[in-house]
This record gives sequence, C-alpha cells and structure tokens, in this order.
Amino acid sequence: MAPELIRGQEYDSKVDIWSLGITAIEMAEGEPPLLNEPPLRALLLITTNKSPTLNNKRVKWSQEFNHFIGQCLQIPPEKRASADQLLLHPFIQKACEQYEFAKFAEAALKKK
Repeated sequence: MAPELIRGQEYDSKVDIWSLGITAIEMAEGEPPLLNEPPLRALLLITTNKSPTLNNKRVKWSQEFNHFIGQCLQIPPEKRASADQLLLHPFIQKACEQYEFAKFAEAALKKK
C-alpha cells in the first residue's frame, strides 16, 4: 500500500506506480518487502522508513532494474514516475519482444 493511502491523504494513479514497484520486488525476490512483519507494523514502517529496495541490488540486479524500481517507489507521489515515463525507461525499452517471452515461458513450462 502506498504511503499516501496509509496516511489518508489524497491520491491518484501514482498509488498504482507504487504497487508496480512493490510487485517488481516481489517477482524478483519471491516475496514482498515487510512480509515477516505484522500487518499494522508493516503499515507503520511503510510510512516511516525509506523506500524498499532489492536485496543484493548491486550484485544480483541490473542498474536499469534498480533505477526502475527506485522511480516507482519514490515516497512523495509528485516525485514518483508516471506510467508514461516508465514506458520510456531503459529497463522497459530493453525488454524482449512478446514472441521471445512466449518461447521462454513455453520452455519453462515444459521443464515442470
């Protein structure tokens, strides 16, 4: 949940950008930030801590991916990237074509 939602402030589509950043962390690491915290404590930490980041971000993840997540998880919504800005981000621009991903997914499913 985006910090502005927790604080009861007005919000806009930037809450979805926050969720995108959290989802990207969850997909990369297999679990969301603060998973092991009780729910009320997690809400408090979201509003008082720095933005979540990837673990081992310098070793395991590309600079573009780290920057992308950082743009999604800016605490002040006005500093958070918009969807239009993120679509032009180098991390997204370097993404593979749909057919390439389809081949990857099919191969991964056949292994199971």
